[in-house]
Amino acid sequence: MTQHFYILTGASRGMGLAMAQQLLQAGHSLLCISRQTNDTLDSLAQTRGATLLQWSQDLADGVAASARLRAWLQTQTPSAWASVSLINN
Repeated sequence: MTQHFYILTGASRGMGLAMAQQLLQAGHSLLCISRQTNDTLDSLAQTRGATLLQWSQDLADGVAASARLRAWLQTQTPSAWASVSLINN
């Protein structure tokens, strides 16, 4: 089954948290990159059957963030995703 994959920055609170809550649906995979993680998102993902990864990462250090994302993406199977969207909040 292919899933829709979303990368969302700033997802731990405010508008980013609201977007993350909307994106957590069955058939979606969500990678949240924020300074802090949000425990309620983990529970919501399990309830809705969505895949959630949360990274604690300060995006002010763009070099480290991009290196981490590149390394992780290289371990993934692109055919598992129907689409990939970046939401830079």
